[in-house]
Amino acid sequence: MRMERMLENPLAFYRWTAGLMAMDLARDPHSGIIVAACGDAHISNFGFYASPERKLVFDLNDFDEAGAAPWDWDLKRLVTSVVVGGIHAEYTEREVRKAAQRTVRAYRGALRTMLERNPYERFYMHSNLKFARSLLSADARKVLHHAISAATKRTGQRAVRRTTQLDDDGRLRFVERPPPRGRRRQRRDPLFPAVAAVPRWGSAAAPGEGGRAVSTAALRRHRAAGQQRASCGRAWPG
Repeated sequence: MRMERMLENPLAFYRWTAGLMAMDLARDPHSGIIVAACGDAHISNFGFYASPERKLVFDLNDFDEAGAAPWDWDLKRLVTSVVVGGIHAEYTEREVRKAAQRTVRAYRGALRTMLERNPYERFYMHSNLKFARSLLSADARKVLHHAISAATKRTGQRAVRRTTQLDDDGRLRFVERPPPRGRRRQRRDPLFPAVAAVPRWGSAAAPGEGGRAVSTAALRRHRAAGQQRASCGRAWPG
């Protein structure tokens, strides 16, 4: 299911491959300044949510891939997502380039602003929604208003109503919703021709144990390569 979602379009593939990009970035020059990086700072991982002080903030909301990494990795993933997302949305090359440049300038400007403040002031920095609205077009303000309205409805009380129910004793219990299951249709997957070809390797080998040995060895090599790619994707520079 995950592979099918990744194949929908380039942006979907990009969103699911933070580890793959980290593996590529590890081979490139970087700042060497190691921070607690988000690890997956693409544009779809920014959103509205409530702070502990019950204030609406706009910030990163996904830290599954967080780890110690150069600070510029997050910026590179963010800007690349702007480019990939812009192309997917069928913006012109000029518009995509302009959006990417504005992203870098905004990032740089925010860093300069924080450098001028002490740690106490930085801790209490929040998004100024009123100021943000003044910079947007009428259509963009409508999108922002819709996003804010949706965010204010995502409360703890709503989560309780959607995920629990009263039992016979009047106590709240989580509603069991097991994932749907069904038979997987057999089809030849063009992404993994090596796996699809394993039986043919076996039949082409010498009769007896030789055929099974060849096919088993090929399958083991394929699985080992997949595990190695996964482990490399989780490796961060120290």
